Amino acid sequence: MSDSGRSLAGGNLPTLAVGTFLIVLAALTAYDASQLRQPVTDVGVGPSTFPMLIAGGLAILGLLTIKSAFDGHTVNLGIPNKMPLFWLLGGIVSEILLLNVIGFTLATGLMFAMAARGFAKRSFFLLLPVGVLVALIAYLGFRFGLQLYMPEGPLERLI
Repeated sequence: MSDSGRSLAGGNLPTLAVGTFLIVLAALTAYDASQLRQPVTDVGVGPSTFPMLIAGGLAILGLLTIKSAFDGHTVNLGIPNKMPLFWLLGGIVSEILLLNVIGFTLATGLMFAMAARGFAKRSFFLLLPVGVLVALIAYLGFRFGLQLYMPEGPLERLI
C-alpha cells in the first residue's frame, strides 16, 4: 500500500500548522464580519463585504497551504534578516501609538515610510512626504467621500 506522498513527514508539520492557522484566522474574520451591523441599502455592499472577501481569501490560502503540506512542500519559517521585521513592526506600533496624537495623515505617512524602509527602500526621508501625501488623499476620501471621521491632528485641522 503506497501513501503516494500524502504522509506528513517532520518537515511538513510546519506547513500544516501555517495552513491550519490561516483557516482559523479566516473563521475568526468571518465571524467578526458577521457580527457587524448591516445598514439597509439597495446596493448590497456593506461593512462586512470586504472582511468576508478577506476571510474567503484566507480560507483559500489555508486550504492550498494544507494541500501543499500533504504534497510534500515545506514552509521556510526561518527569518534570515530581522531588520525588515523591526521596521515593519515599528511602523505598526508607531501608527497605533501616534494615531490619536498626531492624527491619521501624519501617523499613516510615518507607518508607510517605515514599512517601505522595511521592504528595502533606502530613502526614508523621501518616502515620508510621499506617505503623508498618500495618507492625506486617503483621509480626504474617507472624510468627504465616505463621511467617515478619522482621528484628526494638526494637518487635518487645516482642512
